[in-house]
Amino acid sequence: MSKKPDDKFRSQIDRINVVLDIVKQLKNYPTLNTGPVDLYKEEYVYVQRLKKIFSDYIKQPQDDLKQFKGVVFFEETVKRDAEYILPVLKSQEPLFVIRMKTKRA
Repeated sequence: MSKKPDDKFRSQIDRINVVLDIVKQLKNYPTLNTGPVDLYKEEYVYVQRLKKIFSDYIKQPQDDLKQFKGVVFFEETVKRDAEYILPVLKSQEPLFVIRMKTKRA
C-alpha cells in the first residue's frame, strides 16, 4: 500500500481548524429577532453527537483518512437538519449547513 502524499490531504491541524470554524458559527448562530444564539451548548443531545463526529474526524490516522459526511437533527433548538461534509482533501471545501426544511415529520 502506497503512502498518501501529505500535500494533497488535510493535516490534523487543518482538520481542527475546520471543526473550530463550524463550532464558532454554531456558538454565534444568527437569528432574525433576538440576535445571535449559542447552538453549541453541552445540554443539547445533538452537540454530543457532533462532538463525537468532530473528534473522530480530527483523530483519524493521517495514513488512512476518510471524509465524514452526514446529517444531524437539531431537535432541541431549531428543529432542522444540519448537513455536514468534513473533507480530507485540501482541494475540497467543508460544508456545514442548517437546512431550512427538514425531511422529518
